[in-house]
Amino acid sequence: MSLAERAARVAAIARAATSDADAAAQVMAALKSDGGDAVEAGLTALLQLSDDRERDDWTLAGAFAQISALAGEVLGVARAGVWLFAADHAAIECADMFESATRTHSRGAMLERKDFPIYFDALEAVRVLAADDANEDPRTREFSAIYFKEHGVAATLDAPVRRRGGFAGLICCEHVGRPRPWRDDEKMFVAALADAVTISLETAERRAAEQDLKHQLALVEAQQTAIARLSSPVLEVWDGVLAVPLIGGFNAERRSAVMEALLDAVSRQRARHVLLDLTGVDAIDTATADALIKLVHAVRLLGTHCIVSGITPEVAQALVGLGVDLSDLQTTRTLKTALELCMRRR
Repeated sequence: MSLAERAARVAAIARAATSDADAAAQVMAALKSDGGDAVEAGLTALLQLSDDRERDDWTLAGAFAQISALAGEVLGVARAGVWLFAADHAAIECADMFESATRTHSRGAMLERKDFPIYFDALEAVRVLAADDANEDPRTREFSAIYFKEHGVAATLDAPVRRRGGFAGLICCEHVGRPRPWRDDEKMFVAALADAVTISLETAERRAAEQDLKHQLALVEAQQTAIARLSSPVLEVWDGVLAVPLIGGFNAERRSAVMEALLDAVSRQRARHVLLDLTGVDAIDTATADALIKLVHAVRLLGTHCIVSGITPEVAQALVGLGVDLSDLQTTRTLKTALELCMRRR
């Protein structure tokens, strides 16, 4: 029965039903009586494969194994495999082959395209290549003497895997025994499997791109942190005295990097004095002023004396204009003066 005939039959059954529930039940019964229940279950399993692609443990090899096993089980064939072309399209390699009898998987077999030109040209031109009698079909009989007869293959159902408008690979299903007329729903199913291979390849590429992007972002972040530390280095200018010259802009990343580096150095070197020098800061805004206050308080919590140097008239005016209370800070105009104060306190 053709796909059109089956569709007409299902529509007639649905129209004659007395309720929606009755229609659903009768339609399902009709599909099963036509042998479509296995294919329907296969399509449901394909939907599950789509959900699996969002799992963290998803792999391309695992997806290929699921697709080939699904083809073997649903179509009831001896072997089903996923094959992919090499970059130059001169050869095709088996990415996964499922053996139904042993329920095992293998991979790695190679076929040269030049050895089977009629088959590959025919497959590239169709959506599905259904060979009911593979040994006699002119599109597939190139394999008869060297493979089909040796393995008892009587019929094949193949579908090309297309990607970016090109021929990227194929799904191959091998039936052994006697010739087999392939049903329309089986042809549609193997085409859906080929589409699943395409989607799996695209998923793998997307995931690889995402991982590469994450790596690049992490690298940029690490570089920015390193630059921030280099632009505000923690220098030991005397025994027990650390100086931090703040240079350029003082954004959130730099503020965090300076805080981390300074507190680590104070703790590690047991510094008694810290000099925060603002001479090289481009501008003082509310965020910078707030970060400065927090930095001074954090250093003091570690029991270390802190002096803020580089307070020029412009910087002082800016801080006052922002409402920053300087009464709690020990400040000097130059780094030299701050260092002299530290020496006196020794």
